[in-house]
Amino acid sequence: MDPLMDGGKPKAKPSLQNLYLARTKESLRWIESPLKDLKGKEFKSFHVRHEASMLELFFDLFFVANLATFTAYHEITTSGTVLAYMGFFLILWSTWFQITIFDVRFASDSVFERICKLFQFIAFAVFAAVGANFSPGTYSSAKYYKIYQTMAIILGATRLLLAFQYAIMATYVCSKYKKLVVPFTLIIVTFIISGGGLIATSMGFGSKSISKVHIVWWIILPVESFIIVTISSVWRMLSFKETHMNERLSLLTMIIIGEGVIGVTKSSMYLWPKEKMPDINNLVALISIIIMLLLMWQIYFDNHPHGDYGTIKQQWWAMSHFFLHLGIVGTVEGSNRMAIFYYAAKTYTNVGKQIMAICTSSTKPTKETFVASMNYTLQYLDLNKYDPRTYDWAEFYLNRTLFPKANDVYFCNVNNENSTAIIMDNLLGAGIFKKFGIEEAERSDAYFHTFRVTFAYLWASFGVTMLMLLVFLWIVRNKKHDMLEFLRMGFRLIIALLSLAMVFLQYAEVPFENFITSPVVVTTICVLMAATIIVDRLCRFFGVWSFKRKYAIPPPLPDHGHGHDHAEGHSSSVDKHQSMAFGGHHTPSIATTMFPPGGYEMTPSASSIQTGPSISPGYAGQPGTPGNLYQNGGLGSPDPQYQNTAYQSGYAGTPQQNVGYGFPAQHH
Repeated sequence: MDPLMDGGKPKAKPSLQNLYLARTKESLRWIESPLKDLKGKEFKSFHVRHEASMLELFFDLFFVANLATFTAYHEITTSGTVLAYMGFFLILWSTWFQITIFDVRFASDSVFERICKLFQFIAFAVFAAVGANFSPGTYSSAKYYKIYQTMAIILGATRLLLAFQYAIMATYVCSKYKKLVVPFTLIIVTFIISGGGLIATSMGFGSKSISKVHIVWWIILPVESFIIVTISSVWRMLSFKETHMNERLSLLTMIIIGEGVIGVTKSSMYLWPKEKMPDINNLVALISIIIMLLLMWQIYFDNHPHGDYGTIKQQWWAMSHFFLHLGIVGTVEGSNRMAIFYYAAKTYTNVGKQIMAICTSSTKPTKETFVASMNYTLQYLDLNKYDPRTYDWAEFYLNRTLFPKANDVYFCNVNNENSTAIIMDNLLGAGIFKKFGIEEAERSDAYFHTFRVTFAYLWASFGVTMLMLLVFLWIVRNKKHDMLEFLRMGFRLIIALLSLAMVFLQYAEVPFENFITSPVVVTTICVLMAATIIVDRLCRFFGVWSFKRKYAIPPPLPDHGHGHDHAEGHSSSVDKHQSMAFGGHHTPSIATTMFPPGGYEMTPSASSIQTGPSISPGYAGQPGTPGNLYQNGGLGSPDPQYQNTAYQSGYAGTPQQNVGYGFPAQHH
């Protein structure tokens, strides 16, 4: 046959072949089976890939964009606004979670999957649109009742779409794995019931009265997540064990922490005056937020799980991220608000001192001097730009001071609430807080109460964050606990309880006012987080030091990183350990000699006296030192009971024996 012919057709030029292969790779099927890449493989759970796709990362951005928009439009000033914030976060996070746990197990790039993602993008866009006026249980909820009807319908539709997606996947999976018919049925029924229930709540909202139907959402969404995670815990093939769920959660955590950077840039606009360098206190407040974000990232990712730590534990570790993310969001947002509060309070205090200094000076001020000073302050604060209404009222009272009526009180009487000095103090205070984006709460001690609420949810959020980091440390360490690990967890518990106790500082008026009017509120959180990291590092150091004193050093754990197939990852980790045995440089020829498929005799080093028996594939040992360790490691034992046993990290015997002993190789 002509070499240029293949099946009766001529072979194309290499360039055309490459173009054909590229187009084939770029082609998109209508729908993909979740079993496509699992054929012929032994697997413990469904997984379509081991790293996040670009479509999944794009979806995560919709979550964070929603959160940023809602935060920008909703100032937390009362306990009611705190609950509204938590409720909206629950809507966003539970929807993201349910979509994500489907994607990591079953979603492959296809026309069907892209259409589903389009609807989910639209759903999150609707959440952002209605979130601007999301305030359930208030008088505005009756006025904007259609917002809540829309929210209920979209929430229900996302669940019905998930039921449809699971049903499609079930047609592929259940034909081969009959034992999964029951869990798939339970999942589909759960989403149909929750979706129908959420849509039904839309009929409970109206314009005639304040509705409490939204409380049903806070019941359905957690129960729905609990059921789905329980099903995946009972039927292990539906678990997240071999998926990239850990990576998705770590990426979302990093994005949520990074969302705090947006808050820092906004805070810097207030804390950095445009006409001069900021004072040291402003810099302390600003830099403390940046340090806090870095420490928060470090304390989470330094203890991020790698490898297997229990199938069931992983399910609940994943779902528990709701509380961690809620705590991080509250801590980050609260820190930015407290920094701005500090600067606003300092500015207001300085204005009050200025008015008091003018009115109580030994030289009695004239009307013209007082009005000129107040006009300069108005221009300096740019109140005409940030709060025109307050500016107009201030100008009105200043003009009235210049042309008083016969019965007007003395303009600079600081003991009379009707004097111009006191009126200007109140107006300038309102304008300052308006300028810094601090909304007035509906109370007589409005701004002071806003400080209290922000202070309370800041420390409560930080306490919840530390509690969840304690829980995660316990989960990730599995059963490998000793006194040092209990010390780490105990220190986290102390920090969490101390943070929750700080909430009650607001009831001690003088210490509370002194604390919030200083720039060290966020700095205190930084100190507590830094102390936690230091304790972690010391415990790790002493744990490693103590082990080296008592025991032989075991081989490194295999690397189960994301981004590669498990088989490839295992192979690369073996190669890594082999290269470590030869001074850190990979030597293919030696590694091949050491670990052939059938098992050869170990090639002795130049300093060895005795050749080990036949061994099966195993890991290479650690680099040795003359007289104590064989440089090639892994030598077999002459003892009959250890014949034909592979050894990892083989330690040489005493100088008289010169025999390599080690740990039996673990076969994965």
